[in-house]
Amino acid sequence: INEIGNLVREDILNFNYAEQKNRFDSIKILVLGGSQAAKVFADQLPQIFKKLKNFEMPIKIYQQCQKKQNDQLSEFYNNANIDYEIFNFTDKITNYYSKANLVITRSGASVLGELVNFKIPFISIPLPTSADNHQYKNAEFYSKKGYGYLIEEKDVKNKLYNLIKLIFNDKSIIKNILSNQRQHSDKDIFDNLSIQLEKLLNGKINLGQKDVIHFIGIGGIGMSGLAQIMKNMGFRIQGSDQNKNKNTISCSKLGIKIFIGHSSNNLKKANIIVKSTAILKNNTELKYAKKKKIPVYS
Repeated sequence: INEIGNLVREDILNFNYAEQKNRFDSIKILVLGGSQAAKVFADQLPQIFKKLKNFEMPIKIYQQCQKKQNDQLSEFYNNANIDYEIFNFTDKITNYYSKANLVITRSGASVLGELVNFKIPFISIPLPTSADNHQYKNAEFYSKKGYGYLIEEKDVKNKLYNLIKLIFNDKSIIKNILSNQRQHSDKDIFDNLSIQLEKLLNGKINLGQKDVIHFIGIGGIGMSGLAQIMKNMGFRIQGSDQNKNKNTISCSKLGIKIFIGHSSNNLKKANIIVKSTAILKNNTELKYAKKKKIPVYS
């Protein structure tokens, strides 16, 4: 196994975190929860933030949510007299990273990789139903490295409030997290990946000009980045995802064929499958690939 690092966007890798000043003079929490975290985070976190406000801790909330939750959250924060900003999908997430000094998020590998490289402390709450419990494993890995904290969803109501208080009352905790994060960098990721891909594909997989590599879950930042790199290397790439997003759009602009929704019909021309770890074993395309004995890489 060759470890090459996290696939992270270049604007994050090149961000100059040394220019950030007075980031920890008050609580500025960014909540990332557009889809798989939306309901739980919208239902449980505002009550915890209200307790922090009542404890007379200066606080501002930047909360990502689904559009249908805008009114619910706005009404709550207005009534609680909490300074807030609600947003939905954005392709300028670094603007919010710059404003916040603590992030509460799910534990996808892509977002945690971004936060570590951006040098921002985080509390990760894994999705309990993630495939093979991969989100918990991601969060546990980063927690052991000292890059952030892990709280399981079942413990949010009992533990999150006290953890946030501890983090902001004891500034040495923030300093230790940032110190650990500064030891990590994925700036060489794209060079490393290109080298390893060339070794792998040229040495072990005999691909012809007409062979097609299909990515299941191409909408993820890591999968889309890998697909684009392989496209630029001259391979024929296509992919599918449940939803259209900024990553699928970016792939389309590069000439990668994108299917919205998973179907066995998407694989009719595919010779090799690359799947995200988030893809469940009962995925329609994955089951079809196994039935047709199409090689699958994860």
